[in-house]
Amino acid sequence: MKFKDILKQILSLVLLLTVILPSSAIAAADTAAAEGGITVVLSEDGKHLDISCESPSSEYYLVMTSPDGTFLPLQKLSEGKNEISVKCENDTYLYSKYSICKFENEAYTPIFDGAYITNCDILAQNRYDMPKPFSKKGLRVRLMSDAQQLGIAHTVIDIALNEMITDDASSSQMINIDGRSYFFNSSYVNLLDHKIKVLTDSNINVYAQIVLSSPSNTKSESAKKLYYKTDVSSAKYYGVNPNGEKASEYYYAALKFIASRYTVENGKYGFVGNYIIGNTVNSNRYGNYAGQMALSDYVSDYTKIFRTAYAAIKGTYSNAVLYTSVNGCFNAPTRDGTPDFSLDYTAYDFLSSFNSQINKGGSIPWHLCAEIDTADISKSDFWNESVFSSSDTPYVTMKNPDVLTSLINSGDFECGYTRYLTVSGCAFTGGDNSKQAQKKQAAAYSLAYYTAEADPLINAFIYSSHVDLKTDEYINSGLYTRREDTFQLADKTKEIYEVFKYIDTASSSIYTADYKNIIGAFYSDIIDGHTSEQEKRIVMSGLFKSVSGRKVLHTFDFSKGVSGFYPSDNAYSASVRTDGEEKHLYCVTYNSDLCEYRGVCRMLHDIPLDGAGYIKFDITPECPDGVETVDVMCRLWGRDENGKSVVYEGVSQIPSEGCTTLSYYIKDFVSLTKENTDGMKIWIRPHSDKDGGEYNMCISNVSFLSSSFSFKIILTVLLVILAIGAVAFAVYFFVFKRPKKEPAVFRGFDRRKLKK
Repeated sequence: MKFKDILKQILSLVLLLTVILPSSAIAAADTAAAEGGITVVLSEDGKHLDISCESPSSEYYLVMTSPDGTFLPLQKLSEGKNEISVKCENDTYLYSKYSICKFENEAYTPIFDGAYITNCDILAQNRYDMPKPFSKKGLRVRLMSDAQQLGIAHTVIDIALNEMITDDASSSQMINIDGRSYFFNSSYVNLLDHKIKVLTDSNINVYAQIVLSSPSNTKSESAKKLYYKTDVSSAKYYGVNPNGEKASEYYYAALKFIASRYTVENGKYGFVGNYIIGNTVNSNRYGNYAGQMALSDYVSDYTKIFRTAYAAIKGTYSNAVLYTSVNGCFNAPTRDGTPDFSLDYTAYDFLSSFNSQINKGGSIPWHLCAEIDTADISKSDFWNESVFSSSDTPYVTMKNPDVLTSLINSGDFECGYTRYLTVSGCAFTGGDNSKQAQKKQAAAYSLAYYTAEADPLINAFIYSSHVDLKTDEYINSGLYTRREDTFQLADKTKEIYEVFKYIDTASSSIYTADYKNIIGAFYSDIIDGHTSEQEKRIVMSGLFKSVSGRKVLHTFDFSKGVSGFYPSDNAYSASVRTDGEEKHLYCVTYNSDLCEYRGVCRMLHDIPLDGAGYIKFDITPECPDGVETVDVMCRLWGRDENGKSVVYEGVSQIPSEGCTTLSYYIKDFVSLTKENTDGMKIWIRPHSDKDGGEYNMCISNVSFLSSSFSFKIILTVLLVILAIGAVAFAVYFFVFKRPKKEPAVFRGFDRRKLKK
């Protein structure tokens, strides 16, 4: 065949395609419009639903379907376009589905996929901006004060709804929805309050992971409604069954309570703006157990739960971010054993199905959390694993997280906004904790963190393991070793500890440079030209500095109460104690890991620190018998004008008995943070790892002092100097310069005779 003939055939084919493809696209668009032909939005006042739909005939009905399958007909439809306004009678309307149905055999049957409300945020009372984290570094916290010293910016807290929901109204917190009261265990809620408040006051961004723990931890009948009618001992967490009677109501109420409590602008109980719905949801076996189920049915149920969460959370705080959760099994259903495809779903299949079902019901914003470990969890050198930055990779590790970020922002996942990935869990084994194994663990963390830091589509990198656990599949993956004969009490810091602490500071390269030889070229590819961007935190340290003659700018007056101080890290209570005529702040702590500080916190947003150069206070410890000294830390934190974290940590070792006055120089800290100083903490801890027990303390005369001498002091000093000078002059003049009397024998001597 001649070249001209071939060219003609090619041109003819191109012309044919230009005719066929647009018509096919239009047909597909028409079909899509018909399948998703209902749109449901709340009116601006939030009191009505504005529904638009296309009915094939006048024999069909607009029907609301609640998650448990209850049908409520709203209106008979006219053929063609229908514009309907429906009064939003109660909160069930917010998370129900709206469908075009035919009515036959005494039942309503949807003829097209229904739609959900897509703008629940219009109801939100809390509308302020989400706080911006200063770094990507995160940790699942085991040691509260230690996590702050490590400088983390993110953490994940599990909220087990089955342990929070209760039927006992006598000792509970309560929320009323549509005239019905729902109760939540006060002890559980108080623990959450304390933990979230301490963390968020310390500028740590909290992700709340909404889960169900084992049914054996479930005491209330109301909470039992959330489970599927199946149980298994191997599951860590369980899926929520939206089809159970009243299950979605309790689920909605619980999330409404959580969002209402932790998104109020005054931060009374702390702040949570990020919500992870479920745990590694693609794992029906371990992470979100629901019993054997086809993927499409499983995702359909999970999508109902996700939309219920969306209505509760976004309807309370408009800028909340919701996440789904997967593990690293991207194309391989499981890492070991023979997969059961009714329990083990790949992350790719789950996300594809979830995205499709969300789009069919009316697109709402969602982002992704992933627990990403090594493909072989018994090894830490993920850079040597056979995983790829392509869609056919079996696993996602920290060698190829771009597989996930690319997936959720391309193809069928494109949505008009950028979706972000949060690595919500990652751990590297320390093997036998030998020197070489610890070095490889630290190298793995440094490479993984730099990888996350370099990727603009990764929001946070949260390490999973704070302390080695006695029983954990990720063997010795903590930053601390474990005390012998305990489950997870911290003993000694490991090599990874210092790397973790300083990896987002200007000292980062000092702690990670040696690992180039372990990792090789892959390491250089990640960090070359990137280390200059690492500094996210400035850490200042100081020792006791004697101070006198400074003007007092502010003193906290304990005669009128605790003056804004509250028990924070490892502390039970803070109250005022009277000693004679003096009032002290008395803090009761509890036994914790020996490496942990414990004490009180005071936010400083209401205290002007202009000109402050010192902080000073008196402290009297109460220690177990035989303890001679204790460690004290005064910690202040805030941000500079660029949003960078700035921390001051003043440390001292003091006697265990009697009152000690401590003062620290904070002028440089104040000059950086200016009006962005957030708070301060006064902590104590055992000085020795042999000195366990209860440590309490009395604090008084907490004051901020000026950096320069006060005018009165200067004037007094000048007067003293003048007085000393006058005395010295008088002594000099009258003692040393006074004319001496001549002896009597010379008084009549004629001096003029000497000139002759």
